[in-house]
Amino acid sequence: MRPAARLMAVATAAIAIVALLGPTIRPTPADSTGGYLLVDQAALLSLPTNGAAWTSLVSAAGASASPDLCDQDDKSDVTALANGLLYARIGQAAAAAKVRSLLAAAMASQRDGCNNAVLALGRQLGGYVLAADLIGDRDAAFVSWLSAIRTRDIGGHGRWYVLRDTSENSANNWGLWATASLIAADAYLGDETGLSSDWGVFSGYGDGSWPFQKTGSWSQDWSCPQGAGSTLPIAIDPVGCTLAGGYDGNGVTVEDASRSSFPIASTYIHEAVDALTISALLLARQGLPAWTVNDAQVCRAGAFADRVGRLNDFGGSKFAAWVLDAHCASHVPALTPTTGGRMLAFTDWLAPAWTGSPEPTPSLSPTATVAPTLNPTQTPTPPPTPRPTASPTPSPTETAAPSPSATVAPSATASPSPSPTPTLDPVIGAIESSDLSASDQALLEALYRRLLP
Repeated sequence: MRPAARLMAVATAAIAIVALLGPTIRPTPADSTGGYLLVDQAALLSLPTNGAAWTSLVSAAGASASPDLCDQDDKSDVTALANGLLYARIGQAAAAAKVRSLLAAAMASQRDGCNNAVLALGRQLGGYVLAADLIGDRDAAFVSWLSAIRTRDIGGHGRWYVLRDTSENSANNWGLWATASLIAADAYLGDETGLSSDWGVFSGYGDGSWPFQKTGSWSQDWSCPQGAGSTLPIAIDPVGCTLAGGYDGNGVTVEDASRSSFPIASTYIHEAVDALTISALLLARQGLPAWTVNDAQVCRAGAFADRVGRLNDFGGSKFAAWVLDAHCASHVPALTPTTGGRMLAFTDWLAPAWTGSPEPTPSLSPTATVAPTLNPTQTPTPPPTPRPTASPTPSPTETAAPSPSATVAPSATASPSPSPTPTLDPVIGAIESSDLSASDQALLEALYRRLLP
């Protein structure tokens, strides 16, 4: 079918390796304790400056970038992050200068009222903050702008137009990305009140204590009722959650799973896990029990995404797989090299700096399950702009090309009668990740849903 061929088209690009040039000076951490927001300085300085992961980092640092905080798919912040890491590791002055240039360009690119302005800001802001922190930059103009942008009405959406309000209002990936960027900004600014608010939202994801507002996509089918006195809806389903038909709901990110009809989980769950992983990493660096709260809610969310669709098979989520592998006791299988991602990347190089850290390391899979067999077209193509609806939700992460059928091996400790696990819908994933217009995507998905039993 010609439409199907269009849906599964994948664009590829090659990045040339950039030589390391420039004088070496001793990096100075922005944190007086000797640590960065992202990683301990001593641990970072122990990381290798050779090998494939390092070469990929250097290549990414040398890539050209044109920041656009109104483009929800722009990843110039990852280029800034690469240069921040390059400076923090070897003190390359040119890398620090490039970070400062990209910060200035990013601030200049922000325009109130652009389409999905908060989503675009939430996906990118944290990356620029981490880059600034890695080079020790505390430019007064950037600090002032960053402080204000957290609570300014920037428009672009009928419901979500302020970064902090979006974090506190929504449990889909709009809210989760807003929270991740706010954590980075609040920690960088030393805003204890802001961090306290961020922790209240994050720690409320998995216990029903945080009264977020449902979107039009939210489905009770994906949500487990909580105990007496708890608040529904919940953002991340608890340990022991059994959904209709006996499906294992442990770790379901309810809003984003609800983008598809039960029991077919939307590919948007990977976008949610990416943002959750960054939030947990940054909060743990602030001394908060982000990896253990609510029975290791982030590890459980990662485990759910992995068992229904191999987390590390999705291009944009590969960076999260490395972070989860380093911080959760049960590891993600078959990790693959990664330089991509939103807000965070190069985690294949960074992972040894986190492994063995004093941060808690809960189990990635608290309950035993047998993962399903993947569909042949399980992995979608790169993301489109989200389709306009009454309650819009954003596009999925950048992803790899379709892979052949594969079966994830069952846990060695799986029970004799494991609960069935929801699967991803490859057709919806292909539609949402196509290069069709938003209106065409909405039409195709509506037609497809009518054909579902």
